[in-house]
Amino acid sequence: MFLPGEWTELKAPNLPLETVKLASHLVRPLGGHSIRAPFHRVLPTAPLHETFGQAWERRSPGR
Repeated sequence: MFLPGEWTELKAPNLPLETVKLASHLVRPLGGHSIRAPFHRVLPTAPLHETFGQAWERRSPGR
């Protein structure tokens, strides 16, 4: 499921991710497409339906 809005480019092996999902995946961009995250790869830290719901609430109004 994709959310409207901006995307954050990440270094391989990670795929680009919607910017509003960064917080729910506990991902912090460090610049140069590098990240700090709790796992070796970008993975959700909660069930997908909760992750999507949280990201939907954080998205910019009117998008």
